[in-house]
Amino acid sequence: MNISYLSLIILLVLFFLIFFSSKKNVLMYLIKRKNSKKKGIKTNMNELLKNFIDKDCIIYMVNGTSVDGIIKEVKENAVLIENNEGNQLINTDFIVRLREYPKNKNGKRKGFVID
Repeated sequence: MNISYLSLIILLVLFFLIFFSSKKNVLMYLIKRKNSKKKGIKTNMNELLKNFIDKDCIIYMVNGTSVDGIIKEVKENAVLIENNEGNQLINTDFIVRLREYPKNKNGKRKGFVID
């Protein structure tokens, strides 16, 4: 009886370790799977992104990071962004939110953005 409780506790600990360590990977897999089932989402996202070409934008990603810069080009499944670090390509499957960078009354970028 003691061995069965011990084995149950070990299994629960292993389950929680595996679940919490791969939570980010599971989330990205589920989003990619959902987007592949609904093929219209990719084209809609690409069409929406084309409205922001040559504008200074902030792109929020699934993993909680954000990228800011000027959107230069939108292709089938990728966005080319130019910022002070250089050019970056972003996969549109992992974009959660997109917004134009806020400007102050003089038309310059705000120094601090609160979301």
